[in-house]
Amino acid sequence: MSSFSGYALVLSAVILAVTADVFQKFDQQQPHLSQRQARRIEIVHHTDRRDDHGQFASQSIDSLGTHITEQGRLVRTADGKDHVLVKKGAYGYTSPEGVPV
Repeated sequence: MSSFSGYALVLSAVILAVTADVFQKFDQQQPHLSQRQARRIEIVHHTDRRDDHGQFASQSIDSLGTHITEQGRLVRTADGKDHVLVKKGAYGYTSPEGVPV
């Protein structure tokens, strides 16, 4: 084994040990949810409209207030010979601190 390979092996072992220690400390600091504490998240509203050309509009809202909207519409290419589907959308949620994002 060359000295470079030996250094690489030792360095890899040190990085692995440090990473494992950091993850273990992080895991110990995080509260774990038991089955009772976990909340069931349900979709409370969902719409999905599509046409024969592939254009669409959809919206979903879950029981925590997270919302997602997405639209896709056909737009003629610059040369006028074809179409492309242009998609746009948005989402929002409430942070763990209760702040709407």
